[in-house]
Amino acid sequence: MDFFEIILERHSVRAYLDKPVEEEKLQKIMGAGLHSASARNRQSYKIYVVKDKELRKKIIQANFAGNFWMKEAPVIMVVCIKAKKEAEQEDYGHNYIDAGIMLENMMLAATAQGLGSCAAAAFDPEKVRAVLSIPENLKAIICLPVGYPREERKGMIDWPKDYEKLIHALTHYKERKIEDIYIIKG
Repeated sequence: MDFFEIILERHSVRAYLDKPVEEEKLQKIMGAGLHSASARNRQSYKIYVVKDKELRKKIIQANFAGNFWMKEAPVIMVVCIKAKKEAEQEDYGHNYIDAGIMLENMMLAATAQGLGSCAAAAFDPEKVRAVLSIPENLKAIICLPVGYPREERKGMIDWPKDYEKLIHALTHYKERKIEDIYIIKG
């Protein structure tokens, strides 16, 4: 796939095969995150790569109940940003943007290798902090399950088909036109 095909192919995967992700593929995903742009090249984030089944179960328990589908993913990456300490003068105002850029690089790298992912932000960051022993200077902001997609269940799962079709029709970005979101001046 070329770059633009990868962008169009990437979608939120919420159903995974019971198949481990090869270490080489994880390394490429992590490398894509490492080489993402960040303000002043601070890279003011840390990513926990969780392969241990028991830790994954605990992370899933810290997630919103609607994220039950994460249990199928063989890897969950937890993206954390550096939190400002009271004594620090400088505000890390770009952390969320930097983390978003890095996250997109990782999701595109996963897609390029035949893997699926889905950024999940509905979770209790303090519970995830406790599970992973995340230090106080970091804040968990996204859980990113990664694995091989289970083809027969793309998109939203275990919901009535009519509801799934309605959500798809209302929110699916691939049907939008450039003019729908870009205002061109000049």
